[in-house]
Amino acid sequence: MNKIFLCLLFLGFVSLAYSGPSNVIHGVIRDKDTGIPLPNANIQIVGTYRGTITNNSGRFKLEVREYPVRIRVRYIGYRSTEFTVNTDSPEDINIDLQPIVIQMPEIVVTDEDPAVEIMRQVIRKKQQWRRKLENFRGDAYIRFVLENDTSIVVLSESTSEFFWHSKFGSREIIKSKKITRNIDPDFPAMSASGFHNFYDDELFIHQSRIIGPTHPDAIKHYKFKLVGHRSLDEKIVFDIAISPKNKLQPALTGQLSVLDEEFAMLEIDVRPNDAVRFPFPINNFNITFKQQFSNYGGEFWLPVDIREDGSIKIKMPGLLEFPNIKFYKLCRLTNYSLNTVLPDTLYRETEKKRIVYRNEAKQDTLITDNIQTIPLTQDEKTAYRNLDSTVTLIESFKPRGVLAGMVKMDVRVEDENGKTLDSLSSGKTIKHKMKPRFSPQIRFNRVDAYHLGVNCGLEFAKRFDLSFNGAYKTGLKSWAWGVGGTMYFQADKKAFLTVTHSRETDSRYDSDIYPSYFNSILVLSGLTDYFDYYRNQKTEILAGKRFSVLNSRITIGIHNEHHSPLEKQTDENWLNQKIHQPENPAVRDATLRSVSLKAQFGHDLIPISISEQKRILLYIEHSAKDVLSSAFDYTLYRLTADWRIPTFLKRRFMTNVLDVRLIAGTATGTPPIERYGALDVSTGLYSPFGIFKTLRKRPFASDRFCAMFWEHNFRTVPFEIIGLKWLADNNIGVILHGASGRTWMPKRDPSVADYKLYVLDKWHHEIGISLNGLFGYFRIDVTRPVEDSSYYFGLSVARIF
Repeated sequence: MNKIFLCLLFLGFVSLAYSGPSNVIHGVIRDKDTGIPLPNANIQIVGTYRGTITNNSGRFKLEVREYPVRIRVRYIGYRSTEFTVNTDSPEDINIDLQPIVIQMPEIVVTDEDPAVEIMRQVIRKKQQWRRKLENFRGDAYIRFVLENDTSIVVLSESTSEFFWHSKFGSREIIKSKKITRNIDPDFPAMSASGFHNFYDDELFIHQSRIIGPTHPDAIKHYKFKLVGHRSLDEKIVFDIAISPKNKLQPALTGQLSVLDEEFAMLEIDVRPNDAVRFPFPINNFNITFKQQFSNYGGEFWLPVDIREDGSIKIKMPGLLEFPNIKFYKLCRLTNYSLNTVLPDTLYRETEKKRIVYRNEAKQDTLITDNIQTIPLTQDEKTAYRNLDSTVTLIESFKPRGVLAGMVKMDVRVEDENGKTLDSLSSGKTIKHKMKPRFSPQIRFNRVDAYHLGVNCGLEFAKRFDLSFNGAYKTGLKSWAWGVGGTMYFQADKKAFLTVTHSRETDSRYDSDIYPSYFNSILVLSGLTDYFDYYRNQKTEILAGKRFSVLNSRITIGIHNEHHSPLEKQTDENWLNQKIHQPENPAVRDATLRSVSLKAQFGHDLIPISISEQKRILLYIEHSAKDVLSSAFDYTLYRLTADWRIPTFLKRRFMTNVLDVRLIAGTATGTPPIERYGALDVSTGLYSPFGIFKTLRKRPFASDRFCAMFWEHNFRTVPFEIIGLKWLADNNIGVILHGASGRTWMPKRDPSVADYKLYVLDKWHHEIGISLNGLFGYFRIDVTRPVEDSSYYFGLSVARIF
């Protein structure tokens, strides 16, 4: 399936379509007493599965194959009418429907609302006829309208042939499309695959899994209340309010209508309940769904249409605000064929595409082929006439605020042939060019002082990548540099060989949590330098292979390094604090040669944990004096695992989750201190996930260590339960967190026996609670060690996802 990327709007809109003959009847349907147009009235060709609906102005257009043709018009609360059209005519057919009132029979009052028994019958009937429905095909038409605060920005129409199979799902053939001139004509046509049939047991709405109102267990999950009645074809239509019994689970709220005797759902008007929530910076996401059903004189109740009306507000208080994003999607299904023979080619096991584009599906074929559509409103006609390349999406949704100038908005899509388009209005494809890479390299610590440099790179022939970096260190008054090259053995760059040589200042222990730029801010703010340092002149050869399965990769490395000690050079800070940074301990001046194996599943870790992280990393390194002429004999084993486990309310988009981070390491022999692992601690007020929040200043280092960090994100659920709706609506949630770990006293290298180590030589346990999502950006942690009653406060970046 072609992917549609709308980075600006956080949206992926999908659609449908239809084709038909050229004889057209058209007109308007009104209330006979008031003359008011009736929107979404149902027009059907008698004896067929073909029909249409009126637009919001009561107007309709219906293609017919031949004359005479018998037409039926129906609208709940009105007397249905039938009439015959004998010939084609340019004149409108004006149809006036008579409103009727039917006497409701007496209802016996019981403890159970009558609507509950009505819905039991609807569910029972649906199970009977749905079991007989193996497949169907139909013609589909969709209209998609995108607006900002003032006007229509995009208008699109599509038609398709739609197929559904009870076991194998949906397939679709796009036939034609039309779109406003401000959008690239190669923009993919909309498809029917993403639309909802509210007769389905399960509905997937905005990443939430929702039980449908006719699910076998719907009575357990919904409150049904009879709120009124109308009539249709001399039968009673029951209007039933629907609301969830459990407000924490994603569900529907609104109203549906059921036809008496048939016990069939005729229409539904619902929205997701408040449990369907979206993360910051989406402040509001409001959407309603309306759908009608018809049996077309048979036993199967099928969708006639689906209408979605929604708006989105994206806002970062005080910093950034986008105009309102409003959208309207209308889909009409018609010309059904039931339990028929579907094309084998669409359901082959090797066929992964759910949407197929016909070559003849060109721009504006909706007009040239006179395909059946629903009449446009006046505003939509104006949009087709006036929107051109001067009205871009980027300009239409240009943000306001302090950060507006820093936002680079771009909208990129793939066309129907899989080619990437530069923008929605250019029609040009992106060409792969050789572009040099250039980025500044600036940091500060107590040994280098200011490290001022650049990173440069150049990719060429799609198989080779060269890199160079150079920097001047103002404290050491010396230069650092590095060169490297990578050769890819495959066009997809999954197999590679990298060779690098560099002379640089390295930190004695690595940290996944605190990057070098963060430590620079600490030192320049007058706080203690978190790391120790040494000079490393090294040559590395790395050979690796990436695998699509499980997003994994394996890298084998050969390392030749010469380590030498460095001394502290400065106590400087920008706040002119009179502080004394600790001396930089000396490492052994020696050569280290080793081989390594690194296996990783998942993506590289992101230091700021605002979203899900899933990664398992195994690292083994071996150094031998005899075999490799190294100054050291050791073997290191390291394991790091970051994982997320859904826990409660799994039907929600933002489900409750448990995030776990496990780090462990051991060694045989005597590794140098610069190969020790470390357990991270808090640097002061900042307390991100993955550290001991009640331990401060310097990390605990050893060749043997183990720790587990965890936090359970209850999101907004606690405040929803106790009724603090304002906090929940502002995405403020609760996180319970904790950590356990220790290090063991390492075997010391005699040449650096005086090196001061921070060792956590017994198990440390801590537990705490966090208020997450303050102002959208932050979280406050309160943590205490299990061993005593002291409390520690911390601040970090909010868990948004």
